[in-house]
Amino acid sequence: MKFTTGFLAVAATCLSAVSAAPSPIDPSAGMINSEPLLAKRADDITYTNDSEFVRVSKHGHDWYRYQHRVSAGMVWNTGLAAQSLAYAQKCKFAHSGTSGVGENLALGYVDIPAVISAWSLERQSYNWSTPGFSSKTGHFTQVVWYGTLNLGCGRVKCSNLGNRWYVVCQYKSPGNINTAAQFTRNVKTQWKGKPSDVYTYALSKPNGKRSLSESEFMDADAPVKRDDDGEEPMLAPGKVAGEE
Repeated sequence: MKFTTGFLAVAATCLSAVSAAPSPIDPSAGMINSEPLLAKRADDITYTNDSEFVRVSKHGHDWYRYQHRVSAGMVWNTGLAAQSLAYAQKCKFAHSGTSGVGENLALGYVDIPAVISAWSLERQSYNWSTPGFSSKTGHFTQVVWYGTLNLGCGRVKCSNLGNRWYVVCQYKSPGNINTAAQFTRNVKTQWKGKPSDVYTYALSKPNGKRSLSESEFMDADAPVKRDDDGEEPMLAPGKVAGEE
């Protein structure tokens, strides 16, 4: 699958000053630049329908997390969702700096599966032999961060950003705590699928409505060990088709 070009802001984590956790990464407003959208198309239902937006945002995260040994589904946090939407509505493509949450941003992707895939396919560049934060892989590490249990996302179409869809997802407890031990503990090696796997959300033929196919659940209800079992890390292959 080749998903349409979009923009990603470098993943950021913010913790309150009183937190006892190790110091997180300094938030960054950097971006991964790309060409503008290649063609116009109707707004996707995963943007325009509230229930589908929530369902696919959560399922896409759970799908990739399951591939990285996190068997429990994320909790959709309505407070985080409201906070993410309020920030997205400012149409400012830079990190919010909100204390106590992790945050991923994306702009200009054709649908929510493309957003989550763009974040997660950064795993192909992750250095499993030297665990830690990189601006090239920070979205991925936040998506699969083992200690993050709560998710809330918001989206808005921003006229000042080229009339494109802008997505903000916030996470709690935040990921990307920048010590090797934290990354080893919270970013698990892949045990299902391939590093190039793209999350999809296909149209069902009978009624033309969007639906998740049974195969996309990747046996999500099956038990999975929550430790790495000492196996060798999977090395990322070459970059798949698509631009970021």
